[in-house]
Amino acid sequence: SSSSSSSSSSSSSGMIILTYRSHHGRLDAAVEHRRTRRTASIVTRAADDPTAGAAGASKDDDDSDDSRRVVVDEYDDDDWVKKNEDIVRAYPLVIGVTAVIAILVNRAVAGIAAVADASSSQTRADVIALIMAGTLIFTGLTWISLKPKDPFSVRLNGAPLGSPYVDASLTEYQRTELTWMWEAIQAGSSAGAAAIYYDGRRVMQAGVVPKKLAFSLGDAGSAMKVGKICEECMKDGRSNYLANLALFPGRVEFVGPGEGAYMPDNTQAVVVVPVGDKGVMVCGSGTQRGFTRADQSWFSCLAEKLDVTLSGEMERSGLGSAKSGDGD
Repeated sequence: SSSSSSSSSSSSSGMIILTYRSHHGRLDAAVEHRRTRRTASIVTRAADDPTAGAAGASKDDDDSDDSRRVVVDEYDDDDWVKKNEDIVRAYPLVIGVTAVIAILVNRAVAGIAAVADASSSQTRADVIALIMAGTLIFTGLTWISLKPKDPFSVRLNGAPLGSPYVDASLTEYQRTELTWMWEAIQAGSSAGAAAIYYDGRRVMQAGVVPKKLAFSLGDAGSAMKVGKICEECMKDGRSNYLANLALFPGRVEFVGPGEGAYMPDNTQAVVVVPVGDKGVMVCGSGTQRGFTRADQSWFSCLAEKLDVTLSGEMERSGLGSAKSGDGD
């Protein structure tokens, strides 16, 4: 169905549930994202009353005519291994030392001579066991000494927009959809800023923005200029994830003192997602490596849905002009 889109990926436990469903000329969308000891959820109707809640969406679940459900696995921060990371790292060392002691005790109890005898099958078995135990000991020491640092995180500098800037030339349905898009991005990821470029112009800017841009949004001189990274993304149709933005020379395309910067100057990570072949969605985070594979899959789903909306396909199909009372 042209009114729904989806993608999925998997890693560990955790879960993101993405649902797009078309019912009686309406488009519903829901996301449930479990990450970092919290559950964030959005249930909205893009073409209906924006105040409609989860009750209306759950009512449609049973009789939905066209529903696509995508389950994306993600690492669950609440699992036992994450909570007891230091204990898990010491496991190989403890097991290796215990194995060495057990081997020595076994030789002493069995009355085997302390001097290794190559002709003895027991000695050969003990040598192999000692090598394996030594490997575990060295692995445990490595795991204990090398601990990954927590991702560097900052508070984004700039002016926070109370509500997203949306291009006034768009239809009411498209503006409503873009506003919902920012809410979905926030609920499903650690993004603190987002910008959407489509068909040669900025159609949305949300979150924290550079102070210069905050005072000029909507002016003729504040047109969004995309650089080489965004152009290649639109051309190839592939997302680009800059996990540590400071290490990439291309960061000047998004941040910096220039007039064309549209992300906060201390943005740590950026994801560029194609919106069809005419636009891109750029999401920024104040945390290095702040976006997971599940976040990127979610952004891709949103971008596909957004392309359908901005291209006018929703209005042409009649879904974009559906009223909240139709079909109820």
